[in-house]
Amino acid sequence: MVNRNTIIIIRTILLCLFPSIGSYAQSVGVKADRYHILIGERIQYELQIELPGTGYSVNFHLPDTIPNFVLIGARHFDTTRSNKGLLLHKVMLLTSFDSGSRVIPSFDVDIAFGGKEKTIKTQPLPVEVGFAASDTTGLKDIKPNLGVTVTNNRWIYIVAIILAVLLISLLVYFYIRKRRRRPPSIFQSKLPAFEEALQTLDGLQWKGNSRAEVLAFYEVLTVCFKRYYSRQKNTKMETKTTGDLLLMMKGDNIETGIVSEIAASLREADAVKFAKFIPSEGQAEQQKQSLKQAIRLLNLYLIPPSA
Repeated sequence: MVNRNTIIIIRTILLCLFPSIGSYAQSVGVKADRYHILIGERIQYELQIELPGTGYSVNFHLPDTIPNFVLIGARHFDTTRSNKGLLLHKVMLLTSFDSGSRVIPSFDVDIAFGGKEKTIKTQPLPVEVGFAASDTTGLKDIKPNLGVTVTNNRWIYIVAIILAVLLISLLVYFYIRKRRRRPPSIFQSKLPAFEEALQTLDGLQWKGNSRAEVLAFYEVLTVCFKRYYSRQKNTKMETKTTGDLLLMMKGDNIETGIVSEIAASLREADAVKFAKFIPSEGQAEQQKQSLKQAIRLLNLYLIPPSA
């Protein structure tokens, strides 16, 4: 029978030669702070690894995606000593947006010591994911009903209407007043100035049997031109002399040839009136045609009246 001391010696020799035989007393455990959550609520998932001593290498395999769950955050391993050796502790925060019965899958934990490696799988954890319960108790008043104060704003609308009417009345008043202040039309005629002048000259006939008839012929020539030029300039020129009219036309940059034609007709009319000049019928007709042509050309330089 083998001596007890001999057995103790043999066991000590084996532990010294093969330390790994007694060093694989590891354990891996997982737990969660809750197993029933609402959609979007957090779960605190805890991983705890117990090791008999130092010299171990631990590799926790956490996949990039976890089916039906979302990894919010993870802490590093915390190491503490216990009576049994070392205690590794890791916390992860998970949530889920898929309602129903879900399972946090198992994860691989590789533990290596003395050139040997061992893989331990964590335990799957079932989790129920649901919606918030509907409130079937009905609506509840948080505060008592407040009385509604009705304000009569009718007088505001009445004042606004009165002010609008006054404003419109003032605008109409000033418009009419301004319109009345406008100078009245100097000449009343259904025809434009140019057409009226040509019509007057076309209707003028020579009747030179007496000096009075000659004066009347040239008076029509002079008045016809003065009226035409007055309407175009919107200024009365009946009292203007021949010299005044010629200066005004030069001020309007009218062509010299046109001014000369008009000057000849007006000066011949002055000669008949003041110098008692008696022209022949041919001379009178020539002056009428010259004045008509001059008015045609003059009309190209003058802007016709707007009304």
